[in-house]
Amino acid sequence: MRCSILTFILVSVTVPSLALPLSGELAAREPGNFPNFKFPTSQGGNGGNAQTGNSGNVNGGSVYQQATNPWGYIYNSPNSANGGNGGWTGSGDAYGGNGGKGSGFGGQGGNGGNAKTGNSGDANGGSVTNIGGSITNAPGSSNGGNGGVSHSGNAYGGNGGNGGFKREPSPEPGFIPFFPFTPSKGGNGGNAQTGNSGDANGGSVTQQASPWGFIYNGAGSALGGNGGYTWTGNAYGGSGGSASGFGGQGGNGGNAVSGNSGNANGGSVTNTGGNIFNSPGSSNGGNGGSTHSGDAIAGNGGHA
Repeated sequence: MRCSILTFILVSVTVPSLALPLSGELAAREPGNFPNFKFPTSQGGNGGNAQTGNSGNVNGGSVYQQATNPWGYIYNSPNSANGGNGGWTGSGDAYGGNGGKGSGFGGQGGNGGNAKTGNSGDANGGSVTNIGGSITNAPGSSNGGNGGVSHSGNAYGGNGGNGGFKREPSPEPGFIPFFPFTPSKGGNGGNAQTGNSGDANGGSVTQQASPWGFIYNGAGSALGGNGGYTWTGNAYGGSGGSASGFGGQGGNGGNAVSGNSGNANGGSVTNTGGNIFNSPGSSNGGNGGSTHSGDAIAGNGGHA
């Protein structure tokens, strides 16, 4: 008798709790149809753009000498009156931000940020100019400076974010809750562009004596400077984001453009006068340097 009373009490407590889910929002609205879940969709944020500034010039100093008297005389002692060498100048790298991913059940992926680097300045060697009645250069004097280094940085476009899935209500009873999916688009990859690089020419030598004067260049003097090294950075376009797994359009790959590279010419030598004497190893033009533009690699399109 005591056991029967306990059993009755337990049943009366638990039965109402079992009936609660049947009246809730998760109950099937029609026989054979699964519940429909609607998830909010959101778009991934776009990546930020990046741009570096231009770099300045780092040219070597020039030498200019002119005798005030037309009969005047210029004498340069050993290792004197030389133009300065060009230095090093360059713009920094630029990295565009990546686009954010769309929400897990829908939304478009964010676009990758663009990247652009600034132009780099010149790095020319200094020139030498001597003007007088007569000019004498001792060994190692009156040489043009060598060109330096000028380059623009690399540019990396940001990658586009991937699209997410999107749940729509089932069109008819009997469909599984998470089908069908609405396709979403992947974000576009960012563009990349590098700046132009400056010149890195060797310094030139110009000497002008009077028609009755003379120019004498000792060994290793009056040499044109060698060209330096100038190049532009590489440009890498960002890759497009992938679309949702059940359709949709993949994002476009970013474009890539590399800048123009500057000149790296060897310095020239010009002697003008009534009589000119060049010792061995003097009055030679400078050697050309190296110049090239960087690679431009466009981004890949996203998968559908």
